[in-house]
Amino acid sequence: MTNKLPEQYTQYTQFKEWLFTAAQLKQIREDIHNSTIEKIKKNIGEEKELAQQANDTKTFDRLNELDFSKLETDLSLKNCLETIAYFEAFLTKLPNLNISIQNTALIYFKRFYLKKSILDFNPKQMGVICIYLASKVENLPLPINHEYFALTKLTSKNEIEKLELILAEALNFDLYVLKADRALFGLYLDIQAVGIDLIMLERTIYAEAQQCWNVVQFTDLPLKFPPSILALFCFQEAFAKSDQTTFFNKYLRHIFKADYEAKSERYNKQCAEIKEDYETRLALPLLDGSSRYSRDIASQVTKLIKKYENPAINQGSHLFKSIRDRFESKFGFKKGYDKKDAEAFFNS
Repeated sequence: MTNKLPEQYTQYTQFKEWLFTAAQLKQIREDIHNSTIEKIKKNIGEEKELAQQANDTKTFDRLNELDFSKLETDLSLKNCLETIAYFEAFLTKLPNLNISIQNTALIYFKRFYLKKSILDFNPKQMGVICIYLASKVENLPLPINHEYFALTKLTSKNEIEKLELILAEALNFDLYVLKADRALFGLYLDIQAVGIDLIMLERTIYAEAQQCWNVVQFTDLPLKFPPSILALFCFQEAFAKSDQTTFFNKYLRHIFKADYEAKSERYNKQCAEIKEDYETRLALPLLDGSSRYSRDIASQVTKLIKKYENPAINQGSHLFKSIRDRFESKFGFKKGYDKKDAEAFFNS
């Protein structure tokens, strides 16, 4: 294994479509968040007009009391990202969840919120939908009436299937995930070939590397680096904690071989960025999803999302009914209408 990616890996959509720089992630999230905020403002304005026309004073008065000057502050991108982080931790605390399903679901969850906003899609519900889809991909399918759905008040089969399709489409149907936990195990086997006390490797080094991964998975690092590089970093941290840095350097020489100087220099540059994200995350109370700080932020944001709910996604709203009526008037119920035309219509 080297830090120059194998040609086979570069053919995966994970490499082509789902690895980003820090600047790209920042821009993607800002664009989605800002456009969603503007869409909500516009749609609430339309809902007010429709409520007034329908003499629905209750809805009109409720919407009229909303203070849009506080919307961008109360539902800031920072608060929304912290809420996403909280629900990432929520995913890992569900009882009796298979680790392979969990790790795949966590990647789905991260990717989904690069395409959609939590202002439109409830993160607790989407987290469970990620688990449901991941269970199928990992060939360990969960029943549609599983207890996890009850935790999110998702009991309708149609609603679950609808959200599953939305998730799969947001992921561009790129459902196979190469994960660092598997790369960790591969390295664990490979390291044995260069001569190390196997008991220490298994009980100390490998265990520490897994603990390191338990932190790394809650960062943006799986969206920025290939799993093999993240796994190597986790072992580097594990060897350092056990005062075995010399042995790790020996292992790097073993895998980098004749190009050791050039490859190790590239790896060290990558490692510096990884370590910065890792240590930043390690210091945050949000790492523990049970912390009061985490719960307070998530609770505040979810309440505000409900308060400023986008009428276009609320099936009981005047705007939703208006959009549905216009859509049916234009397209009718005939099968085979152009999906792009329909999406353009709903987004107009």
